[in-house]
Amino acid sequence: MSSKKENSSEEYELPPLVCFGYHKDYHSDQMCIADNGTEAKKLYPEEFYAKGVVYSERPVKSRVEFEVEVISHGAPWSGNLKLGIMLHKSNKKLDRLKIPRYTPECHNHCVWSTKKLHNNVTTMTETAYGKVSLDDLEEGDRLGIIITSEGVLHFLVNGEPQGIATHDIYREGHDVYVVVDHYANCKATRITRAITREIQKANCYQELQQTKLELQQTKREIQEKNRELQEKDRELQKSRDAVHIYQQQVLTDDHWVIDKDEVTVTGVELGRGSYATVNVGIFRGLRVAVKSLHTIIISDYNLALFSREMSIASRVRHPNLVQFIGATKVSNPLILTELMSTSLHKELQKI
Repeated sequence: MSSKKENSSEEYELPPLVCFGYHKDYHSDQMCIADNGTEAKKLYPEEFYAKGVVYSERPVKSRVEFEVEVISHGAPWSGNLKLGIMLHKSNKKLDRLKIPRYTPECHNHCVWSTKKLHNNVTTMTETAYGKVSLDDLEEGDRLGIIITSEGVLHFLVNGEPQGIATHDIYREGHDVYVVVDHYANCKATRITRAITREIQKANCYQELQQTKLELQQTKREIQEKNRELQEKDRELQKSRDAVHIYQQQVLTDDHWVIDKDEVTVTGVELGRGSYATVNVGIFRGLRVAVKSLHTIIISDYNLALFSREMSIASRVRHPNLVQFIGATKVSNPLILTELMSTSLHKELQKI
């Protein structure tokens, strides 16, 4: 069957998805259910050609996709894997005593065997079916069914559709189970696909709910981040306001005022005018020029002008102006500037 696997239609390739398995109790006594219900194995395949019947663990409804893979094959018998469905009255319990040794001839079963469809559900006939013979299945081959929501039954081999098998398998008051018959050479199978539309809807709903929860969590995280950003913005604005206030204080306060005790005025006079005298002074170990206002011009009005001029001088820098260092306000104000090695008057006298 390997060539048929290579030629299978990609459109009908069933991706692996198993939402239900084999029934753990309702099966032939020669069968063992393993791997969480996804594998069925014959206990003594060399001794029993029949008694290999297993059923799905639950009834199937609506659209159904079911597929098994042959995982062990080869015994001294003639015959192979069979697949189909069973109708069972909904108001009755499953009875293990009614499990058949061999499914094709069983009442209320519709089973594909070799190249024939044994339909004991709808038409009560035995007809030729399939593009291949199930006797040719080997280890690694896959056999599946698709049931539509309207109850139309299809079979697939390695993903390749074999045509419509029958119609109207869903009936009021009856449950539909998938049946897998490990007959003769087929010793074990594994479920590779088992899903119904109800399960798909439930899965979609669960995924939708999970996505909704994740979105809600993401929304909460975003809201928390926004709150953190807003708090950071408030802190930043407070810092900006504090800097602005400080800058305004720097511009309005007498930040240029220095302590008169830090200034020592020497007897070295550099110049004299009607406004003040200029002497060499020492400020924090630095030789500076100290301008001392005459007492006669000291008044509240002049002191106000003096403070305004000192505030302006503290903010002015120019390469052609002596650097303003600071000033005192106690008693006769002192203005401190950098000490130049010469003066404009002396330079003019040299000309």
